[in-house]
Amino acid sequence: MLNQKHFFLYLTKQDWVRPWTIGGKIPIGRASNYKAEERIGTKTPDEAFQRKLSGTGEEEFFNFFSVNSTDKQIRVTYKNEDGSVRREVAFDQTNNDGLILSFCTIMDKSIAMKLGKVACVKILDMDRLKYIIDQQVGITSKSGVCQYVRAITRDHFTKSVKDSWQKEFRLFWPTRKELWVDLPPGIGEEVNLDG
Repeated sequence: MLNQKHFFLYLTKQDWVRPWTIGGKIPIGRASNYKAEERIGTKTPDEAFQRKLSGTGEEEFFNFFSVNSTDKQIRVTYKNEDGSVRREVAFDQTNNDGLILSFCTIMDKSIAMKLGKVACVKILDMDRLKYIIDQQVGITSKSGVCQYVRAITRDHFTKSVKDSWQKEFRLFWPTRKELWVDLPPGIGEEVNLDG
């Protein structure tokens, strides 16, 4: 069960409200659809991969490398003259695409505008929505509020502080097959962005 009562979905077109309120088909796309070199609207460099850096001196280590979203694994061991280990740093980055739906934890017109959206739906029961979609996808989704960090760690729920204005809650399915799912009536209700 989720602690928060309601979540909000900002939509690009007014017509897209209907399936969320009276029922109908909606598409679920891959996380990589939202990946871009520059942050703009729903696009961010932080999609479709996992990145973890562990050990001591992580930031110092990372400053020596330019890493894109391809798979990488680097281990660096700093040793003393006698061969004993002074410190170790491990960097792992793997591609991890999958299906994703993103919602907002608050209703805020300025967020909708920054995302380039014109309509908003309040999701009335996220647990019910998650169950309905999980049944059609055939996989139980992972869900959670995104964490925004200064460190370089990334996954589907860990993004840069530069994206913290998005205040995201996400559903993620570890499959790459894009699909359409059927929603019953009453999943959400339209919210007027102008208050």
